[in-house]
Amino acid sequence: MKAIASLMLGLAFCSSVSAHDFKRQTLEIDNHPLHIVTWGNVADASLPAIVLLSGPIDSWHSDSAWWADTGRRLSETHRVIAIDRAGIATQNPDAPVGYLHLADDLKAALTHFNVKHATLIAFASSNIAAIQYFSKFPQQQHVSCVIKIDPDVLTEFSIARYNSDTKPFKDNLEKYLAFIGEGKYVPRVEQKNGMDKETIAKLVGEQNKVEWELVDKMATVRLNIVNQQNLFKEIAIYGQELQQVKDLEWPTSIPTVIVDTQFEQAYIAQTEDEEARKGLADWQADAKSYYQTLSKLSPANKYIEVESEAHLYQYADPEALLKIVKDISDNK
Repeated sequence: MKAIASLMLGLAFCSSVSAHDFKRQTLEIDNHPLHIVTWGNVADASLPAIVLLSGPIDSWHSDSAWWADTGRRLSETHRVIAIDRAGIATQNPDAPVGYLHLADDLKAALTHFNVKHATLIAFASSNIAAIQYFSKFPQQQHVSCVIKIDPDVLTEFSIARYNSDTKPFKDNLEKYLAFIGEGKYVPRVEQKNGMDKETIAKLVGEQNKVEWELVDKMATVRLNIVNQQNLFKEIAIYGQELQQVKDLEWPTSIPTVIVDTQFEQAYIAQTEDEEARKGLADWQADAKSYYQTLSKLSPANKYIEVESEAHLYQYADPEALLKIVKDISDNK
């Protein structure tokens, strides 16, 4: 891997500052473009920083659209930086896809923005990038505390389940890439975009501060053929990445909050087969046990079990998430 020192200082702006002060930009890092969304005055190093990493939901979409509410709210008190993984929001066919490489990009991006002692919020599978980051850069000073929302469960039981879910992508990758390359997957992405937007709208109801402009822009980005192919490439190596981090130790020096939603309940309710229902219930129980184990690594850690069945907790209860941010920041 080329040195992170190849970070180029130039910024290519994809769009200008909107009325709500979010900005999309592309950093050239390690010889590849990296899509980043920021809120607030990110040049003001005196402001506390929040770093946002995305993970997948049922649609497999996994980008900055998941922070179109949280980013705006947090920008009232913080400079906010949402980092998308290589190739997910940039049309780069040679992108170093995956959560493991995001650890390197995270280090380079936070160095560029002069971020120190930030709060990192890692949603879903992005905990892979977080644990890789702390393992690879144990002396880092960019991140001082972490909030994990439904992180991937790094046990043999749950990894086997994740591998089962992603096996078709691994086994049929070349066929899938050819299908996508012919533009045949675009209608399905359009359908998924609609479902995602409907999901967000239901979660936030009338009391929302969602920047729908950002949601729509990211939906358009997903329609790019290369981005679609990169997402499938990423899913195909997902199991391999899980294996590489499963034995890494989460640092006891980083105060960590684990938010455990009940999103598995929706799957359980929709499943009629008893054996499959039991498998889902066992997966949910495995997650709870794993999260509680993580929370006991340090007195500064905390496990929060919430009643919400929404995987996108940051949309379902943004005020609760902001309170968690405040509490962990106050106790740094």
